[in-house]
Amino acid sequence: MNCKKLPITILLLLLTLTTTSCEPNNWRINYLIPGYFIGVNTYNEEETFYLTVKEITLEEYKNANGNNVIEDDVRPNYFSLKLYSILNNERIDFNFNNLKPYSEDVTNLIDYIDDYDTWLTPYNPLIETDKRFYTIHLVKYNAYIYFHIDQSKYS
Repeated sequence: MNCKKLPITILLLLLTLTTTSCEPNNWRINYLIPGYFIGVNTYNEEETFYLTVKEITLEEYKNANGNNVIEDDVRPNYFSLKLYSILNNERIDFNFNNLKPYSEDVTNLIDYIDDYDTWLTPYNPLIETDKRFYTIHLVKYNAYIYFHIDQSKYS
């Protein structure tokens, strides 16, 4: 770079930084992805959980009235959710009701919470090597699950 142009470049950079909006940007990077996922209850490792996340239309989302659906607050998509566990060969179905972002703070990862105190944290691309796609905390059921891709659905 020409040394004569360096002061002009620095001046333009400073001017750009001072004239940008002071409104916060949405720094959230974790978002919902469709697929089939499997996880184990960290409080009871004999219990396996299954999660299906399917992209749906806005109309399907509205017709569900908040039951087992979620609007991605990071990317403009809608999803249906199906969660169940298997313990001692017994299937237990779980419902989500009115999942909403827990915090309006856009500088943190997004978490969703529903009317049943169920927490859902979506896929975080920064920990992709760990292959954790969702975490769900069923507070009233005493379960905390790390979900991974269910390879049996893709083989």
